[in-house]
Amino acid sequence: MKIALASGLLLAIASSASANGASGANVAQPMFLSFNHSTAQRHVPGAPQLPQWNGSFTDRTGKQVSFTMVGSDPAKGGTTHVSVILVPLFVWYELDNGHTKVFDPRRHKVSNGRTVMENIVNSPLFTPSIDFIQGGTDLGTTQFIDAFQRGNFWKSVERNPDYHLTYDVTVGDALKIRATDFGGVIKNPLGGGKVGTLDLGFFDPYVQNYMQSQPELFNPGVIPLFVSYNVYLTEGGCCIGGYHSAVGGVPGGQTYAFAAYVDAKKSYAEDVSAVAVELGEVTDDPFVSNQVNCTDSPALDVGATVGLKNVYPYAENDFTYDLPSLDFVTYFGASKSTSVNKWYSFQGEQHHACAGQ
Repeated sequence: MKIALASGLLLAIASSASANGASGANVAQPMFLSFNHSTAQRHVPGAPQLPQWNGSFTDRTGKQVSFTMVGSDPAKGGTTHVSVILVPLFVWYELDNGHTKVFDPRRHKVSNGRTVMENIVNSPLFTPSIDFIQGGTDLGTTQFIDAFQRGNFWKSVERNPDYHLTYDVTVGDALKIRATDFGGVIKNPLGGGKVGTLDLGFFDPYVQNYMQSQPELFNPGVIPLFVSYNVYLTEGGCCIGGYHSAVGGVPGGQTYAFAAYVDAKKSYAEDVSAVAVELGEVTDDPFVSNQVNCTDSPALDVGATVGLKNVYPYAENDFTYDLPSLDFVTYFGASKSTSVNKWYSFQGEQHHACAGQ
């Protein structure tokens, strides 16, 4: 099993829970992770699986890059619906002063009066009410990830304008976690307010067991997305704003993800920004198997370089959401003619291909 950090550094993850998940929490480094439990599951013919398509491109070094992505082939058009189950994380800590600190995205209300979960559901990630115009090109009034993917393969979408990838969202029951032995409550080292920390070595097996215990709800045909309010994960240090993973590989592995929703302004993973990054990562590398020829990153991680370094405000439903930029396949060496405006990223701030291309 491997972990790819946003910086491209490979680390090993401990399979056992740490007794001190908040250790090193004062060493603040914003991180996103991805890893694949490729040997843990074998696909059973006829079992549910994600809608997916396979493609390839010849990169700038002349090497063939093959990939699997969620949805349908943009060159063939049509609309694909994919189910996302948002799982709110109810996380509580028993403090040294005898009090309890609870982080609950179902209860905490943000500036527009909605709860965190309501604000995610009503965000541009799942509601098609924003007209995304990038560099003068109208990608359509649609969901954020659909706009990104349309721009990603704009050459094909221009010929097949009916192409869309729609995420249909439901909110599941809360997953309750007593985090006292696996983290703590600290001053946010990457923004304002107090945040909880939770050890990744404990958390990932915990959510895997939770999914396996409810096969009637979670199966490879849906994307479970676990959402915390003001809780970062840690792996030797803070702070992991999100990760996506897969138990098993193409085509029938179980993809899932975690993302933090942080309420303090100008904080890392503010509002839906980390959720958006993880949806983008799941879309373009659902089984954590898409390898590229970049010297700074071996995987097609669309949120690894720009991601939350650049967020952009979009007003909708009485709230200004911070949405990230994401890298197009052109960044990983595909022909510049593939994407909208021949850009390397969704907002156009990426001005070159990855190192090695």
